[in-house]
Amino acid sequence: MRLFIAIPLPLFSLSSKLPLHFQQQLKKDHISWTKPENFHLTLLFLGETNEKLIPEIMERLEEITYNFDPFNLTIEKTGLFGSAYDPKVIWAGAEPSGMLQDLHFQIANTMEAVGYKADRQNFVPHLTIGRIKRLNDKKQLQNALDARKAGHFFSQRVEEIALFESQLTNEGPKYNIKGVSTLGC
Repeated sequence: MRLFIAIPLPLFSLSSKLPLHFQQQLKKDHISWTKPENFHLTLLFLGETNEKLIPEIMERLEEITYNFDPFNLTIEKTGLFGSAYDPKVIWAGAEPSGMLQDLHFQIANTMEAVGYKADRQNFVPHLTIGRIKRLNDKKQLQNALDARKAGHFFSQRVEEIALFESQLTNEGPKYNIKGVSTLGC
């Protein structure tokens, strides 16, 4: 199973016009748009995992979340992964607040003890809006990005984190929640 730990954000596409903005501006390009039910903010990607480890992972997550109070998450910027010449992903992101940063690091350190190697790259808290397959006009992408570079795009109270399974299908990824851990409980 391909697993990751994330904050579920299913209301993002209902409360924010950001995905629609990019879809309308870039409709001539070949972009795989994130389905509304799939929006989430990844805290840690675990990768291929034996299903037998799920109870231990959930037990560790519950130990971590017990020490964290619910907090507000605000999505307030956009960006690209990849280079300006070869952009790969359009994303919307949050500033890595102390609470979000601490949650990420505690999860990464705890999962390292379970056997997962922590990614040493900087934590960039984001939601993937779309994966770029082919662009017809890079300037149009830059214009769409510049028009929504920063602002208050979405806020949500974070009260839980989830362990997701990612199944790759021909229609795009399908995410199944394998367990939920509530903050402060």
